[in-house]
Amino acid sequence: GLVISFSSTAETLKFVLYDGGSPPLFFAKGDSNTGIYVDLLNEIGAVSGHQFEFQYYPTKRAMVLFEEGAIDVEVGINPAWRSSSKVPGEYSVPFGQSEDVVIFQQGKAKPVTSADDLSGQKVGTIKGFYYAGYMDAFASKSINRQDSLDEDKLMQKMAGGRLDAAFIRKEAVQYRIKVDSKFKELVIGDVIGSADIMLRVHPSKSSVIESLNTAIKTLKGNGKLDEIYSRYR
Repeated sequence: GLVISFSSTAETLKFVLYDGGSPPLFFAKGDSNTGIYVDLLNEIGAVSGHQFEFQYYPTKRAMVLFEEGAIDVEVGINPAWRSSSKVPGEYSVPFGQSEDVVIFQQGKAKPVTSADDLSGQKVGTIKGFYYAGYMDAFASKSINRQDSLDEDKLMQKMAGGRLDAAFIRKEAVQYRIKVDSKFKELVIGDVIGSADIMLRVHPSKSSVIESLNTAIKTLKGNGKLDEIYSRYR
């Protein structure tokens, strides 16, 4: 196939990952695992010639640094999630989807098409996350929302039988079922929400978007993107 080189315009882009990691999307600093986002960026770099410098910050700090232009790129973002930012940023074409699924213990799975299907249940969620179509039911307490600080803690509660169901990112649960036997009994049910995810680029670096888009399309076309995701399933 045709390899397009942008080496004449190659840049070093400052890229942010959040403290503590969010396996398998990315792992905590110092972890020997790389994760979907780092693997993706390495491949984008190989195609586009851009270099990526990874920096780790807490999420809120990362958002401020992006607005200040101290960070060039945030990965795996949907524009709606940053619409209230002073600097909303510019976006690449989507490279994937963020899918939230409902999970159950074995033998307890059932179809979920709306909030009514979980009425009266204890449902695990991630603190601060917005779940379209379910927020009214949480607010009225017709569903008992139980927040966890992260996906690990949410999965532990689920495996321990302390919840009727949980909402979680599909990759997060697939990966943990793959690597940890205590989660083997959990069942992945319906998708309860999905959003396209992209690279969010600071406007001062908008000149790189075209080359990032070309790289993403190349990786979709040659099967590399699917290969990256399948490593963690």
